[in-house]
Amino acid sequence: MFKKRKTDNVEQGFTLIELTIVVAIIAILVVIAVPIYQNIVEKAAISAHNANVQALTTAAQTAIATYGNPSPAVTWPSTETDTGDYISSNWLHSYPDLPANLPEEANKDEKTGYEVTLGTNGTVSVTPGKYLD
Repeated sequence: MFKKRKTDNVEQGFTLIELTIVVAIIAILVVIAVPIYQNIVEKAAISAHNANVQALTTAAQTAIATYGNPSPAVTWPSTETDTGDYISSNWLHSYPDLPANLPEEANKDEKTGYEVTLGTNGTVSVTPGKYLD
């Protein structure tokens, strides 16, 4: 009823030139995508850094608004043992770390973490500060 077609012994598959073209296209796409990805990662680190600075500033301002200006000045996290009501854990769930992939310009002093100073006159300073790109 049904006849089988007779096929030639032709090998099927991709030729070397076809595979080379596919590899070349993938390589071109990678060359385009990697710098874009690195830029996105850097911008995300800057956003996280600025959010951390704002959170630390707000926590310090809340501490000053609640208890008044500290005397002597308080530094987070350096003087954590004897800051009483001004201890950072009263105002922050967890102390933030500097984000990875932060551009060198944003952390010129090459600090390993944030330092917050609550001044005796009510001023608050966070080092390193916000980064404007």
